[in-house]
Amino acid sequence: MAATLGKGRLPCWAKPSLNHGPALVWSGRVPGERRSCRTWVRSMPEPVACLQRLLQTPPWEWPAQARDVISAALSGSEAPLSRRLIAAQLAGELMITSDRLVALLLAVLLDAAEPPALRAVAATALGPVLEQLDMGMADIIGAEDDAPISPERLDDIRAALSTVYFNQELPDFVRGAALHSSLQHPEDWHQHAILAAYYSNEPRWQLTALDCMHHLPGFEDLILEALDSDDPALQAGALRAAGARGLQAAWPRVVELLTAATAPPLVIRAAVAAATGIRRRDAPVFLDSLLESGDTTVAERIRQALGLAGGEELADDDDDDCEHQDSGEEGWRCPCE
Repeated sequence: MAATLGKGRLPCWAKPSLNHGPALVWSGRVPGERRSCRTWVRSMPEPVACLQRLLQTPPWEWPAQARDVISAALSGSEAPLSRRLIAAQLAGELMITSDRLVALLLAVLLDAAEPPALRAVAATALGPVLEQLDMGMADIIGAEDDAPISPERLDDIRAALSTVYFNQELPDFVRGAALHSSLQHPEDWHQHAILAAYYSNEPRWQLTALDCMHHLPGFEDLILEALDSDDPALQAGALRAAGARGLQAAWPRVVELLTAATAPPLVIRAAVAAATGIRRRDAPVFLDSLLESGDTTVAERIRQALGLAGGEELADDDDDDCEHQDSGEEGWRCPCE
């Protein structure tokens, strides 16, 4: 299992090529054993291999020295970019991040001399930290034996992300990453920024806007509009936003796309996900009906989107103990979820 960044994971436009290489295996490792990074590095020709191994290991299995290895790689301006990109991504992992790591990420983000790709990853890594600070949960970030991140860091992160977004001399993917992460603490300027991105007529910014609409209400009409886009990427982005917002008005369009023989696989996958987000209880039955339909083309496309083998059925995850009923209102969510 790979270490992830949760809600702050890298958006599609902020993913530099990292060339992680083949999967690394801990040969002869005893389950539950904690290996030190010093042991890892001794057996590896390049320090980046240690970071790659961390990237492919669940954070709760990381050794105690993981933070030091990440910090050293991130702060070493002379280190190879590939190493620092991985370190920046790992630095946002809530189980190990610290006040020092947050300070390093902020320094990278605001340093005009740093490579744009590294600044984009640093912006993305700060998203989960900002979210936890915004929720007043600074005390759960980092290891138990560390002092929690200072709540004052919330203002530092907010200011840095907004500064980067409003700097129009920076590449769009850096500004987009900053905008996306800053939404973990909604502010008044976000609505204007999302509207500006959507109406920019630049597909990358429009896709960024749709990704941002996951977090804020009030963009339902634009999501519905984008569902009719001729651009499959934008259409898929609108489907993801509709599913994330539980947009009931999008259901007819989702059904239409799932039963269309011409929709590209990208759109079909997004429509399947949107169906489960909009109507969590009805979607499994509906998707099963498509799998069992006489239209073999539609059935095969749905099967591929679900990743099912031939003859396999979609699992029904209804909770028999749940007594909540769908109100039919926009954005309704079952309290059990």
